[in-house]
This record gives sequence, C-alpha cells and structure tokens, in this order.
Amino acid sequence: MQHRRTSSGDDTDGERFEDPPVNYDEPVVPQVYAMDGKKYLQWVHRPVKGIESVRMFRSDFWERLSFTYPVAVPGLWWPVIGVGLSLMYYWYTWWWVTLWFSIGLFSWFPAEHLIHRCLFHMTPWSAWTQRAHFMFHAVHHLTPKDRFRLVMPPFVTMNVALVCVPLTVLLLDMCRAGPWWCGFGLMYTVYDLIHYSIHHSSRRVLAFLGGEHSRLGKVYQGICTNHLKHHYNDHTTNFGVTNTCTDRFMRTAGATRGNAETAATPQSDSGGDRTE
Repeated sequence: MQHRRTSSGDDTDGERFEDPPVNYDEPVVPQVYAMDGKKYLQWVHRPVKGIESVRMFRSDFWERLSFTYPVAVPGLWWPVIGVGLSLMYYWYTWWWVTLWFSIGLFSWFPAEHLIHRCLFHMTPWSAWTQRAHFMFHAVHHLTPKDRFRLVMPPFVTMNVALVCVPLTVLLLDMCRAGPWWCGFGLMYTVYDLIHYSIHHSSRRVLAFLGGEHSRLGKVYQGICTNHLKHHYNDHTTNFGVTNTCTDRFMRTAGATRGNAETAATPQSDSGGDRTE
C-alpha cells in the first residue's frame, strides 16, 4: 500500500522539507527508528504537503491494523459499557452507581489533557520511544487528513483496558471502579468521535447542531478551532479535544499564529467533508 496523495489544492495547510528526512514511498516506522532525535521532532509535527496517508509498516498485517473505521469505537465499547452499567445498577444502589459514573465522566477531561500533553507529546529519549511516539500519535500530526488514523485502533485500547481495569478494581473495589470505568469509557468514545469529526466531517456535524450561529454550533466551532491550532500553529499548546476549558485552566491555550485562521475553519474539500 503506497501513500495517498491529496490534490494540489490541499497543499496550503502543510509544510514540506527541502530535504525530507524520510522516503515517503517506503514504510516510515523503520526510518523513524534510525532518525536523529532532534531532526525527528522538527519534522514530525509539521503536516506534510500533498500526502494524505503514509505507509507505516513493512508487514501488511500490521499496516491493516493501523487503520480504523470510527464506527469501530462505539461498535465495540458501547455494548460493553451498556452491559457493565446495567450490572452495576443491578448489583449496587442506584445513587451510588450514578455518583461514580458521573465522576468517571468528568474524570475524562483532565485525563484527556494529561494523556495528550504528557504521554502523546513526550520527548523521546531513545530509538524505541521515538518509534512508539510516532506510532501512537505523531503520525497523526504528520498526516492529519488520514481519516483512518483519527481514532485509536481497538486492539490497542483493549490491551490498555485489560491492564488498567483490573488494577483500578483492586484499588477501588468493583462498586466504585465499575461505574467509574463506564463513565470514563463512554467519554473516551465521545472523544474519539469528536476528534474524527473535527478532521473529517465538521460541516455535517455543524449542520446537525443547527449551523454556525446556533449555541451548540458556536461551542463546536470553538472546539474545532482549539484543536486545529494545536496542529497548524503550535503543537505544545491547545491539548483539549472535547473541550477548551482544560487548556485555559492549565494555561496551555495558545495564541493564534500563522495559518490557524484558515486551518481552523470548518470546510470541505473534494476528497470528502473535512476540516482543513
């Protein structure tokens, strides 16, 4: 599978190195492993012109696993959350379950910020962490228009859940950890769907919310602007995706610079309904 190129009209919101540090016609992950760390960080956070998607792996199996349809996220997790929450209400008092479910919902917002800021945007300290940094998040900064790499592959989140859920049950007991994870997991799925919509279907979502002048439309436009500033202005600011409050609270709301005004405006292109 070769990389997909966009039309020439899409080249206004990315950058191209005079001497690219990788060959985009070859799998990128092996090249990242051998790249100088400083050069890697200068390169990877700049959206590349004219290329919608890159091949990551030599193996067709792993390459296919790196692509995810957004419907896979609610398709996998909403039934699990629904069954889990039903069991919690069956086993425990309704107000207790509702309390811890709500705590889980609101816990997502600081967690989203901290995971994005401290984990996804960590500074790699070795070739292995540099490769992990690229696979888990930086590839999205390099090719933000790749609609099949806008949500986390389910096999990754399932493995994370298999480790984290039992640990929290041991720490908090099932009566707390169960409903907490249901709320936290539900907000994770909302996060992934919002993130997909910002990059690929913002016009449709904006129309569904009543247009750009409606109250919900203005809130959604603010979220879009906040996230796209993170991509096209400064990757060290604006870490929020589902909200803008955490960036203001954590003092990471960046000022508008460069081409953010055009990049952060919901619009569509010939390749589909995408936010540029």
